[in-house]
Amino acid sequence: MRFDQAVAIFPDISIENWLGEWDVANHQASVPEKKYKLFTLLRENPRLVANPDASFVICYNGYRRGYYLELDRATSGVRQIASSKPPGFAEMADRGLHARHFPGAENIPFRVLMVTPTAKRRDDLRAAIASKPGAFLWRFVAQDDLRPETAFHEPIVYGCDGVGQPLIKKLEGANV
Repeated sequence: MRFDQAVAIFPDISIENWLGEWDVANHQASVPEKKYKLFTLLRENPRLVANPDASFVICYNGYRRGYYLELDRATSGVRQIASSKPPGFAEMADRGLHARHFPGAENIPFRVLMVTPTAKRRDDLRAAIASKPGAFLWRFVAQDDLRPETAFHEPIVYGCDGVGQPLIKKLEGANV
């Protein structure tokens, strides 16, 4: 909803190809990797999956970037999340498997946007994921900072390096 509200404020930005965790690819399938569009089985043994809460493409000034969304509700420990989530996304990046979720942005590295309940939790997750495979893919934002007026161009999004940046740099030839 916040991105929809933000797009209404910034008409030069659009969100495309939104997929939710429960969007169905095949109603008859019994296993999640065949039933759901986003659930990706990467390896059977040992089992490795990527199962984001959503995915979308941000479009701005002719540029497109795909994002996987992880909504942290603080129901799992920081170490548990840092151990379980990054390997699947790193493998997806290594194998280019994100291409099916991000039409038009398949050749641009995707990002994983983790929305956390608080700034402290954001910083704890950021620090815990910094040493994990694919840490460069991750961006973190505290839910209170993610408001329609700040969502795109304010420095509220942090990489594992701890530097706040906007989700979209407001420049000619912008990088999203």
